[in-house]
Amino acid sequence: MKKLIIGTLLVSLATSLFALPNLLDKQEVSEASIKNLNFGLAWENLEIQETYGNTIDIEIYSNNRKASPRVKTSGSTLYIDSVSSFTLGTRCSVIVYIPQHKNFNEIELKASSGEINVKTLLSAQKIYITTSSGEINSEQGLYADTIKLRASSGDIEANNLDANDFTAETSSGEITIKDYTGSTGTLTATSGEIEVNGFAAEYTSFKTTSGEIEVRKLDCDYFDAKSSSGAIYLELINAPLAKSSVRSTSGSLDIIMPENASFEVSSHSNSGSFKNKFTNNKFVPRDTYHEKINGGGPLLELSTTSGSIELEY
Repeated sequence: MKKLIIGTLLVSLATSLFALPNLLDKQEVSEASIKNLNFGLAWENLEIQETYGNTIDIEIYSNNRKASPRVKTSGSTLYIDSVSSFTLGTRCSVIVYIPQHKNFNEIELKASSGEINVKTLLSAQKIYITTSSGEINSEQGLYADTIKLRASSGDIEANNLDANDFTAETSSGEITIKDYTGSTGTLTATSGEIEVNGFAAEYTSFKTTSGEIEVRKLDCDYFDAKSSSGAIYLELINAPLAKSSVRSTSGSLDIIMPENASFEVSSHSNSGSFKNKFTNNKFVPRDTYHEKINGGGPLLELSTTSGSIELEY
């Protein structure tokens, strides 16, 4: 009898562990009545997709009905919130379909340990996307006055961004950005790499404590790039219009500028050589190098404690 009870319990546990999520809830809300999105999820995965209708549609898939998040509207805000903590074997995904060309006032998406995948263009005055232990992925684009992406322990990947103020931060994960246009940008990784392809702004700050920084097609009026432990590679479309700096405590610097760029360079390395392709000059460690390139212009400061420096075109 005891063996039968134990066997029944094991079968029940296995069934819950391997059960596939089913569509438990489906709701729709008139898009005209919604100005804000506020989603606060715990362990559930969130996915934002596009629809061609005139309603915001919500689908919740789970293998545990008791764990289904709560959907409600209050005023002009659509809320989706977790109602229970994670239990072993429970899986849940929330899919929200947003009509084309829908503009919001504020979008706030949060997930504690689930992933957030935005597979359609989102447009709002403010967009905040946050995860504690999960990835953030935006495929089609984010348009807003302010965009803030934060992941405590997870990667951030976003394409086609347009904002006055853009921030991407991760404590333990990589940041990958493709095509940003705006006024200011701040990308910070405590332990992880920063990889950018296409970044146009008035001012930008790239900073990582432990990881490399690689930026291609950089077009900024002025910028600062800093790595405590990691190499920095910058490919500039134009010379900066104001004083800029690139610093690494332990890592090499590789800076590529247009051949006809006009600027002034100051370079110093405690333990590493400096090579300037513009003038074919080479300097040994501990030397400080200062020269005007193509008649001079805004100052570009290059420094590393331990690592070589190369200035190329």
